[in-house]
Amino acid sequence: MSIKDTIQLGDIDFLHIKGDPNKPAVCLMHGYGANCEDLYPLHEYMAPENDWNWYFPNAPLEVSLGMMMSGRAWFPIDMMELQRAMMSGKHRDFRKLSSPDFIQMVERLEKIFLQISNKYKKFFLVGFSQGAMLASHLGLRLKEKVAGMILFSSNLIDEENLIQSMKGNEGKPFFQSHGEQDPLLGFDVAQALYEKLIQA
Repeated sequence: MSIKDTIQLGDIDFLHIKGDPNKPAVCLMHGYGANCEDLYPLHEYMAPENDWNWYFPNAPLEVSLGMMMSGRAWFPIDMMELQRAMMSGKHRDFRKLSSPDFIQMVERLEKIFLQISNKYKKFFLVGFSQGAMLASHLGLRLKEKVAGMILFSSNLIDEENLIQSMKGNEGKPFFQSHGEQDPLLGFDVAQALYEKLIQA
């Protein structure tokens, strides 16, 4: 029988479902403006037998959503630049983005996920949007510690560092999906990420 609780690993809070220690563990990272509860219902569909181990981290940055509402973010986004791109009918291209905030978050989470993965025979990373951008980097940096990745509405970000992490991941399975009408993250840059992963 699984047990739901909250835990802290490093400086990150997690919603945690403790299952059978011999079963896989899955970490699901939410998108910009959401929180650790956002992807929680997915565990009922991904493993209906309810005996896997689940980790839902809460991003550390608080962001205002307006109307007295707030959410969480993994790293800051230049909202003015994003709005300018949207107003021009284009998408913000994150391929060359290699901000200190993004790199630091990757490094922080890498230590925590290494700690989690060492407890299980199989460890999977799942992310949505901003969480998927991180999952793509972490899934490659952690090499054999990550059995596979699921990337929902991701984009290619910090391309140079991503490519450097690709060696040693040959044959790693991944699933990627992206809507063709996404107003924030371009479908073409999602395709670019897919092509890089396939090439590796």
